[in-house]
Amino acid sequence: MKLSEGTRYLHAYGEDEVVIKKSRFIGRAWPVSSAEAAQRQIEVIKKEYWDATHNCYAYVIDERVRKCSDDGEPSRTAGMPIMDVITGRGLHHCLVIVTRYFGGILLGTGGLVTAYTTGTNIALDAAEILTAYDGHEVDIHCNYEQYGRINYLLQEADVLVSDTDFGVDIRLRAYIRKELLAGIMRQVAEATSGTVIPTVRRDLRFAVRNGEVILPDGK
Repeated sequence: MKLSEGTRYLHAYGEDEVVIKKSRFIGRAWPVSSAEAAQRQIEVIKKEYWDATHNCYAYVIDERVRKCSDDGEPSRTAGMPIMDVITGRGLHHCLVIVTRYFGGILLGTGGLVTAYTTGTNIALDAAEILTAYDGHEVDIHCNYEQYGRINYLLQEADVLVSDTDFGVDIRLRAYIRKELLAGIMRQVAEATSGTVIPTVRRDLRFAVRNGEVILPDGK
């Protein structure tokens, strides 16, 4: 999955449902890498829920690749509301399908828009959404006397340290956003009188979840 700097994306599937005036709306949200992957998932759901009244959907891959469908509902009452929620949350690489089982009561145009908006929101609320950043995987090698100052600087900058090896001396593995790197390297050097210089191992795109580094591109 190729993501640009600052992209909000689905990391994990979400599902929930709601009943509105006896109609059952099931909202589902998937991370998808391409339009082709989204279309395959749409076909799977249409086959699995063949007995549903409607399987309406929208997906957004990036700024240019996006699509929505009312799947038989009145024009712009289903697919577009789903799309509006996805884009309103700033999400990319996201597919949402809202399945409806008609309960016998007509909702009207405004009611349908509200229902499909709600179905999308509950699916996304149940999913896991992360933000991808361009940055660097960095090693920092210091002694015990220097460690406290360096660790304080990293915490103040909200830098994630994924691994700390306490041996004869200390080795840290940190993930630093691109725009912060120069400043942190300068601060570490100043705090240690130039004796500790962080080493950039590689450039990469990463997200953070509960203190854990996530690599959206899987590398």
